[in-house]
Amino acid sequence: LRGRQERLGVADSYRVQAVIAGRAGRETEAEQYFEESLSVCDEIGGKLQEAECRRDYAVFLSQVDRIEEARLHLELAHGSFIDLQASEHAADVQRLLDDLDSAPVVEEERAA
Repeated sequence: LRGRQERLGVADSYRVQAVIAGRAGRETEAEQYFEESLSVCDEIGGKLQEAECRRDYAVFLSQVDRIEEARLHLELAHGSFIDLQASEHAADVQRLLDDLDSAPVVEEERAA
């Protein structure tokens, strides 16, 4: 159990480092950290951490205009949060999905 807890901490650390790198514009580094976090989550079966990582990864992807990849991660995260009965997280992810659906309108407004 202790080893699993430590690995969950590693996964969370990678996720936080990914978010920081993404906000700093270091896209390649951010992706590497997100992928490492997802890999650790898969290795130990950290479903909640995986869903959180996918949510944050999707936000990053949407910020770099990779909308379809973002949508995929959000849909996977949403399903996991529903399975885990984490309704508040699921509702947050649904709002992010709804925002993606309205993104083209926002882009058109920005261009005007």
